[in-house]
Amino acid sequence: MMMKISKNNQKQQVYHNGSLSNILKILALALMAVLIFGCSKDDDGGNPTPTEQLRLKTYTRGATETNFSYNSDNFLNSWVEGTIASNVIYDSENRPIQVGRTSYTYNSLARISGMTKTDEPTYVYASNFIYNNEGLIASYDFFNGYLGDSHITFMYNANNQMTTMTDKKISSLLDCRFLFTYDGNGNISQFKRQNSSDGGTTFTDAYTKTYTYDDKRNPSYELLKSLGITSNLSFMYLPTGTGNIIIGDIPILNPQFYSPNNLLTYTSNSGGGTTFSYEYVYNEASLPTSVEITKNDGTVTYESWIYETVTE
Repeated sequence: MMMKISKNNQKQQVYHNGSLSNILKILALALMAVLIFGCSKDDDGGNPTPTEQLRLKTYTRGATETNFSYNSDNFLNSWVEGTIASNVIYDSENRPIQVGRTSYTYNSLARISGMTKTDEPTYVYASNFIYNNEGLIASYDFFNGYLGDSHITFMYNANNQMTTMTDKKISSLLDCRFLFTYDGNGNISQFKRQNSSDGGTTFTDAYTKTYTYDDKRNPSYELLKSLGITSNLSFMYLPTGTGNIIIGDIPILNPQFYSPNNLLTYTSNSGGGTTFSYEYVYNEASLPTSVEITKNDGTVTYESWIYETVTE
């Protein structure tokens, strides 16, 4: 006895077979995709694609050229400024223990515990470093056979930005302090010095410096990071020209502030008033390649930067 299949049943069977065929096709395509991508991952070992970065090779200020070199880990290991060579030495944990003519020691928490001028080790050095709960420098003692000894203290705002540095002379009542304010990008926008002649009871304004910036990368800060340091406030001294601000009046064992961005204007009301303006040329990586610096008396100076490409 033969069974007859109605047209409706025939249609349902066709639809059913068509759906099954489509499902099988989808499963086959999915399996192929898994195999293809799985093989691709096995072939490259899952390693990320190398990226290219720029690092500072040469910095020129006026007629003085400074050339930088790096080790196999892309850490800065030396520079030659004019004819004067300086080295960077690291310990087994890649902490810089000598940068140029300054040597450093560290405590058990990998924080600086001492500094010494290597060419004058018994005359200029710093010790007794104390840190606050955030790991920021709270105070240290600075011993200078030329200018007298000081106890340096720091205060910070809620963003962990230094707002006050006080230099208290150990052998006299002539103290000074420096007050700092910042722009929205973390650059120092104002730097004010105040003096005291009564041991720090009262202070009077001495001078004020103000700064404005672009929104591009500062090669001096990029160079500092090649020492493995990411903080803008640092005791590392690098030949970077306009890219860093000396905190205090002298660069000897005082911290430096490496701004995220580049100076556009700098004004000081000290000595009758001084203003500098900066006009840059940038590359595609938002790094300056040259700058024309004009002083308010008409003096013009130039700086330039050359970079090299490295693969990381």
